[in-house]
Amino acid sequence: MARVTGLFAGVVAVAALVVCLGTGPAYSGETAKPAAPAAAPGTAPAADSGARISATPMEFDFGTIDEGDKPMAKFTIKNTGTEKLVIYDAKPSCGCTLANLSSKEVAPGATATLEAIFNSQNAHGGPVSKYVTVKTNDPANPSVVLRIKGSVNAKPAPILTLSPFRAESLNLKSGAAEDRVVKLSNTGQLDLHITEVTTSAGISAKVDKFDITPGKTVKMALVIKPGETRSVEVKITPVAKPGPFQEVVTFRSDAKGMPATVFVARGTVQ
Repeated sequence: MARVTGLFAGVVAVAALVVCLGTGPAYSGETAKPAAPAAAPGTAPAADSGARISATPMEFDFGTIDEGDKPMAKFTIKNTGTEKLVIYDAKPSCGCTLANLSSKEVAPGATATLEAIFNSQNAHGGPVSKYVTVKTNDPANPSVVLRIKGSVNAKPAPILTLSPFRAESLNLKSGAAEDRVVKLSNTGQLDLHITEVTTSAGISAKVDKFDITPGKTVKMALVIKPGETRSVEVKITPVAKPGPFQEVVTFRSDAKGMPATVFVARGTVQ
């Protein structure tokens, strides 16, 4: 009987050693243990798996607002895990949303509040969708994206559209020129006023009766009615030595949200 008991104790000791080696750090020459299978979709993680983030709501709809309004979206961040949740960052998708966080550390079972303000000033109108990305120490879900959506009734304004707004991958021999036509369109509801056009050293532009030679600025009083389009004749003559070049034409106007609109030409001089 003593011999059997001793043998059983030895087996238990070996089993304990195997478990200990299997859960410790891997050393050179060891065969890594396969990872535990992931939880099935829709199932909650184990309660003892560390910090866990839960956000309510995942999407905030502010409805229909007028341009200039600044609706606030509120989200509740909850730690459903058993260890402290650390919020490293709450980053909006662009400068028109501002994220405020009540606390960067959330104890197990506790909550924090995230407020995001959408500034609709200069919005072009129609559906709007913005995002706030929340990064935490949740190992299973380190990055959570919260959505803010709605619709904006824009105020009447002039809107300048360039087509095309750039010319890419041009290959020009030294001293050669490339001609392009750029369309200036007013897609807004009020008269658009072009007040100034500036060219860089290797490009010229002709707008109606105005000729803008390379490296010059010409002031003007050009009015484009809503729905109208004007053609701009552009001649690209880069002065750069062999290698890459970039030339620009800058249009200044009273266009909504874009006092300076730029046509860009890029390429290589052979």
